[in-house]
Formats: sequence, structure tokens, C-alpha cells
Amino acid sequence: MKKIYILTAASFLAFAANAQTVSTADFENLTYAEGLDYETGENLEGKFKSGEFYFINNSSMMDYGGYSYFNMDGFCYSKRTEKTYSADSYSTDQFNNQIGAGAEDSEGFAVSFSMGASTITADYTFKPQSCFITNNAYVLSSIMNGDAYARRFNYDDKFVLTIKGYKDELETASIDVELASKGSIIFQWVPVDLSALGEVDKVDFSLSSTDTGDYGMNTPAYFCLDNFTAELTDTPTSITKAATRSSENKQLYDLLGRKVNAPVPGTLYIK
Repeated sequence: MKKIYILTAASFLAFAANAQTVSTADFENLTYAEGLDYETGENLEGKFKSGEFYFINNSSMMDYGGYSYFNMDGFCYSKRTEKTYSADSYSTDQFNNQIGAGAEDSEGFAVSFSMGASTITADYTFKPQSCFITNNAYVLSSIMNGDAYARRFNYDDKFVLTIKGYKDELETASIDVELASKGSIIFQWVPVDLSALGEVDKVDFSLSSTDTGDYGMNTPAYFCLDNFTAELTDTPTSITKAATRSSENKQLYDLLGRKVNAPVPGTLYIK
């Protein structure tokens, strides 16, 4: 007996997700504009992908007072080896971390800048397992020395990264990582256990500081991330659900254009 196999795009995505249940975003697969070792978001279309995960970038051109400028927002990425920050080299040094490499001696890493939240999502729901976090070189310079916008930290100051999981717009759990607190500052890549977040369809990363003013946080809103690892499920998120609905709405026709309710073995059909 002949069998008919009709593999839709959604079916293929489901197969791929089940074939590899654990994925790591290590940022080693990404491309850069010629001559650059960082990506600001100008060359991205709202997101980039590493492993099976999408890192949202909301960068855009802005107009203010007759001037146009590029506003960076969300996740970007870098492979810069410089370890320090200088205000004179802001445009490049904002993509540095104090180690000069990714976690576990890798090359690439993600850089987040956002006054709101930076987001990770995927085609399927996922169960975050772990990631590595470290301070951005600009942040370290500001905390230790102050800058034009922020004061030098004192012993009671804190700079905190909050990681929240969401599923169907409901928060699953929240994890705080103190990047600077009680006179202590993170100077290396630190592993973070994310398993408490449970099954999610997105993860948000936001920053808070005790140095705030009339317009919000004064401390530079940066952090660096690497090796985001999660277990993929076979439950599609809204991205894949839309593709599934599109496939399900398609009808089956024979070569004469007649609608067919059920396929006959050995016959060619058009979807």
C-alpha cells in the first residue's frame, strides 16, 4: 500500500524542534558589517537569531530638534576584545566588556541596552536552563568613577538585572542578579540558573539602579549575555501558530483544479 506524506512548514518546524530539544545561543554564528566587530542594530530587521532563539532589537532612527540620530534599543552583539571604556570612544566602547571575550573564552557575546526590557523569544515555548552574565565596560567605568550623567557608586548603591519569564503574557517567575551591590561589582562572566522561570514563550531582561533622577535611571542601562541555554518544547508560540493556521486553511486540489476532500494513494495534488 502506498502512503502519502504531506509535510507542511509547521510540521517541519515541529520535527526540527523535537530533533534537538536543547539549544544554546552562543552568538558565534552572527555576521558583521565589513570592518566592524560589533552590531548596533542598524543592519538588523527587528531581531537576530542565535541557536533557536530570537533576540529582539528595537533600534531606529529618531528625529529631535531638527537632528536625526540612531537610537539603539534591545539586544545587539559584539566580538570586541577591548576591555575598557572611554567617553571619547563611546560609539565603539559601549560594546566592550571588561573581559575582552565571550563566556568560557568564546568570541561573540550579546550586548543589551534598553531603558525598558530586552526580550528573547522562539518559535516554540522553551524552558530556560542557564546563561552567563557580565557587566558592560561602560557600566563599570560609570559605577567606579561616575560620568556626565551618573555619580560614582557608594557602598549602599545597587545595580540589578531582573530576568522575568512569561507565558501567554502571564509572568512565570522572576530572578534578580546583582551586578553591583554593597561595594561589590561583577568583573567576570557569572553563570545564572534560569530553571525557576519554567516553561515560557519569552524572557525579558531589565535593569534598575539606586542612582536615579527625574528622567529615570542614571547608571548606563547595559549588560552583556552569553550562552543562553534552554530546552525546547513541542508547543508552538504565536509565531508558529500563525504558520500552522495558514497551512490548515489551505485546501487540497487535483491537477484539474478540483477540490479534493481526501487524497488517493499514487495521485499528485496541489495544496
